[in-house]
Amino acid sequence: PFVHIPRGYGGLHEEVAAEATLDGIDQLLPLLQGRGRALAALLERFAGAKTLGVVGLPFAGKTLLSRDLERAARARDRTLEVLDDPVGADLARCDALIGITASEATLVRRARGQRVGVAPVEALMEALPAARARLASLTGAILIDGDNPLDLMIERA
Repeated sequence: PFVHIPRGYGGLHEEVAAEATLDGIDQLLPLLQGRGRALAALLERFAGAKTLGVVGLPFAGKTLLSRDLERAARARDRTLEVLDDPVGADLARCDALIGITASEATLVRRARGQRVGVAPVEALMEALPAARARLASLTGAILIDGDNPLDLMIERA
């Protein structure tokens, strides 16, 4: 997640597209601890799962969430395999699914921030309909709003 602190390296009223804007560095740790609490809540919710799948929209935060869930599980001495965007046989192996979504404005902003390819926003727009359809078709998955990765909110269970 990208956090901006005005008066840091930029100007006082500089506009920056970030997941959070803080008044000072002292606010960073509590914000990050909030993400830690959200990860702990997800691990508790899926306490019996051995394999967890994270699916979602491009640039919504699947990879970051998958990585962080595995790290949080390891820190608790728990064996948990987290699959980033599983399909086919891997999807069938999942004991539980987390779907992650985000607003189109957030996805476009994140795509523009990528330094790969010549047209990341156009590629995003081409991929969105199929990704949205896939998320809508999942049954039994909880859906998380990925607009703010520092404050993961469950949209539907």
